[in-house]
Amino acid sequence: MRSKNIQMILLAICLYSISCSDYLNEKPDKSTTTINSTKDLQSILDNLTLSYDALLTAGSDEYYLTKSTYDSRSQLDRNIYTWEANTDNIEAWAKIYSYVYRANIVITEIKRFKQEKEYDYLMGQGLFLRAFAFYIGSQLYCTPYSKNASNELGLPLRVLPDVEVSFARSTLKETYDRMISDLKTSEQLLLNSEFALNRGNHKSVLGLLARIYLSMRDYENALKYSSLYLKESRTLLDYNSINETSNPAFQIENPETTFYTLVDGFPATSFIVDTSLYDLYNDNDLRKVIFYYNGTNGEIKYKGSYNGRSGYTTFYGITTSEILLIHAESAIRMGEQETALDDLNYLLSNRYKHGTFTKITEDDRSKLLKIALMERRKELAFRGLRWSDVRRLNLEGQNISLSRLIGNEVFTLPPNDLRWTWLIPSEAIILNKWEQNRR
Repeated sequence: MRSKNIQMILLAICLYSISCSDYLNEKPDKSTTTINSTKDLQSILDNLTLSYDALLTAGSDEYYLTKSTYDSRSQLDRNIYTWEANTDNIEAWAKIYSYVYRANIVITEIKRFKQEKEYDYLMGQGLFLRAFAFYIGSQLYCTPYSKNASNELGLPLRVLPDVEVSFARSTLKETYDRMISDLKTSEQLLLNSEFALNRGNHKSVLGLLARIYLSMRDYENALKYSSLYLKESRTLLDYNSINETSNPAFQIENPETTFYTLVDGFPATSFIVDTSLYDLYNDNDLRKVIFYYNGTNGEIKYKGSYNGRSGYTTFYGITTSEILLIHAESAIRMGEQETALDDLNYLLSNRYKHGTFTKITEDDRSKLLKIALMERRKELAFRGLRWSDVRRLNLEGQNISLSRLIGNEVFTLPPNDLRWTWLIPSEAIILNKWEQNRR
């Protein structure tokens, strides 16, 4: 019976996330979605491999497509690749809100089991999952966070599982406030919880808070939460111990990964690594051979995902190396250069061939920041973070523009262009009477 109930709950996601147009006029049968135990709730959270749409990576400057590959892709993929103004991707939106739906079922239904020992653990997981999904949505469908956040459009903050309840779009500030509030509550609930890579856990909550505050350019809090994370976990992989010819190079379970999730539908075999990224790596930098390999025609291909598999998905989870880089950048911006030097030297000593790395000693703040940002780009390539980073850095005045060359035609995405925020799918806009993002 429990299996049937869970299946019916998952079918209801189609309506909730506006992902299946055939179901738009149907209502889920609430009598078949009864939760009988905390095991049912854990099943809702465990009955999936968290993966988000390739939109997180597809707009970035980390790769390019050949003309023949570009021509072979769908019209939607081609529109995304060239940042077309009218890109309409229902799958990316639906995936986000399918996870919000699961989270809201758990958050709502667990209140019936307050006396159960699993209450804190399940509530904490639900709040983390919802915050993570809202974070993805904020990086795709909202403008970058700024001092004008109270006047910018945010996400529709669905906080109830009832598909019949309509939610308006919040402000950008309200969206971030909700994520942070959920995570701070989750952090307390998961303080002494068991660790599992595919579930919200205490370290992953701290890591996501650090990631969110970084995206807000709130470097004081990014430093605070990355520091708390690093007090719990500071272990890095020594890349000298990795077989550089392996593909995939990394196992799912490794000392650095504290939360496991994926970017789906972005096949590494079909894209070529951009030389502007590849040329950043020193020949003694093991990431150059562990992350990349030469394709059949000499082109550079990517294989360095922490997803433990090769091919169609890339890693989007949380690792200690990412948090170490958040800590380093935030420390520099807060005037703590010595802290940043310790972070960067610790990271790079585990990335270079033994005996070849020379410690960074740069004491000029702006030059050290440039080094930290370069190392962030090199370490976190194809993690789905570059899009968010460029949006943030352009608000800092870095004026990074992206370009694509297809045949003889050049497509450009200038700094702070409105297309740095994707459109919400028109189907969702029309059905809910929401205001669309500007174009």
